[in-house]
Amino acid sequence: MAAESVMLAAGCAIGYGSPMTLTDTSNKVKKGTKGDATVLKPTPLTAVPAIIDRIRDGVVKKVEEKGGLVKNLFQIAYNRRLAALKGSWLGAWGLEKLVWDIVVFKKIRNALGGDLRFMLCGGAPLSGDSQHFINICMGAPIGQGYGLTETFAGAAFSEWDDNSVGRVGPPLPCCYIKLVSWGRRRVSDV
Repeated sequence: MAAESVMLAAGCAIGYGSPMTLTDTSNKVKKGTKGDATVLKPTPLTAVPAIIDRIRDGVVKKVEEKGGLVKNLFQIAYNRRLAALKGSWLGAWGLEKLVWDIVVFKKIRNALGGDLRFMLCGGAPLSGDSQHFINICMGAPIGQGYGLTETFAGAAFSEWDDNSVGRVGPPLPCCYIKLVSWGRRRVSDV
């Protein structure tokens, strides 16, 4: 609701999709028709981790079905980008990045409309593998958030350029977070 309010206040259009109709190959999309993402062409996309995992599984399944050269090219491109993303090798940027984008990842990006620039994820922890997958294949950073009803949704949110996994980022300026020892968990253990 907070994200919707911000978007509406900024004058942005909002489109709603269903997990069963998100992509052209989703379960409830009739043959010959388009999925929600293809029609809406979202630039920011908000989803829970289960949806992101479903997107990842769908792409991996399609790549496995194609097999052969497509599968090998995908694996090479993905592994090169993953190494660059983790900072262990910087060669997958520049010209090589452009080639992989055109040859391998463009078609994958089109599954979510082709215009995706940012994803917002919340509601549960997102796996590191799924986060890296979206960063690499969709070319979009994922902002992870943590919050409660009591904090009007957001309490902590990751920075847009933070590629680290397993964290939701610092507290928002409007929130104070206090760690309290509880049961066998101690603040000193953190």
